[in-house]
Amino acid sequence: MIELEEGSRAAFSIKPNSFRGIARDTEYFRKFTVVPSIEFMVEDLILMVAYAICRNSAIFTRVNTFTDNAAFTKQRIEIYDDLSIEQRMGLYETLKLARFLPKLMFCLFEQTSLQNTIAHLREYQMKCWVTNTIFIRERSAWHPGSGWVTKGNLEVRS
Repeated sequence: MIELEEGSRAAFSIKPNSFRGIARDTEYFRKFTVVPSIEFMVEDLILMVAYAICRNSAIFTRVNTFTDNAAFTKQRIEIYDDLSIEQRMGLYETLKLARFLPKLMFCLFEQTSLQNTIAHLREYQMKCWVTNTIFIRERSAWHPGSGWVTKGNLEVRS
């Protein structure tokens, strides 16, 4: 699973041993993080998958060359700091034509910043699913009464 943490800076994190059926070398990555760009967040996630999960040799070599192997040694890429716009655009164009990418599932939660770039998936030749939240119940210290906030419904549609 890849998690999107949205604090002061968004960051995608891959946790080790979270991918079934993909060969894993335990020395390869204990955890890998990408601090994405705002305008190409989906592309940066796909780049992360190609680099850290699929280990595509062309992408892996180019990213390591562009970052002087810092991506590999730090197990982290900060898109704005580590890659120029020209390097990123070249990597994105390569990925748009890629046939090696696995099927990805995006679970979009309310107000996630991924919603701003999710439409970019149309440019890629990969299988994917995108789901939205239909029901939310959460506690809120600011909500009067019980403190519970509920949105949406659980009606089954036929």
